[in-house]
Parts: sequence; structure tokens; C-alpha cells
Amino acid sequence: MHYELLEERRHVHTFIQSGLSLGYDLWNEKFITTPFARLGFLAGANSHYFEASAGAGLYIWSGDGPELLPSATVGYRNLNLDGRSIVRFGIGFPDLLYFGYGWRL
Repeated sequence: MHYELLEERRHVHTFIQSGLSLGYDLWNEKFITTPFARLGFLAGANSHYFEASAGAGLYIWSGDGPELLPSATVGYRNLNLDGRSIVRFGIGFPDLLYFGYGWRL
């Protein structure tokens, strides 16, 4: 779950993103809670965009104390021009693979 503030420009859009990720680390067999904040950009045309973002996350592992680590993503985003839906997917750290579906207000 995350919130994003997008500033639209002619060719390259910028955004500020924050949210909360919940997950499970299969390697260490621990649950992870991660509040994060990132800055990023979108580059593309029509409804097809390359997206990249970088920032930091506070990684809270079950049974351990919090740890501040980098957070980054690289992927594809489809902004439906007729409606308000957003589909995005890619790779990131620590996410590994991510997929998202949402709406623009």
C-alpha cells in the first residue's frame, strides 16, 4: 500500500512516493514490515512509461530491531489515459519483484 504525488510534465514526470510494505523473508524465515519513502521519475509517452525510484526504508524484522536500508525500484508503468487506472511492475530492493494496480484521483 502506498501513496504517490506525481508532478506531470511534458516528457519526464517526477514523483514522491511513500508507503508501507508487508512481507515474509523466505531466506531468514522472518516477517518484514517496511515503511518507505522514495523519489522517482517516469519517462515515456502516451500511456507507457519507464519508472525508476530511490530512497530509504525502515526495515523491521520480526524478533529484531529496525534497520535503515536503501530502497529502489526499476520497472514499467501503464497510465490509462481514458480512465484513471495504473498498472505497474518491475524489480526492486528489497521487494525483488513487484506488481501494483491502483487509481489516480
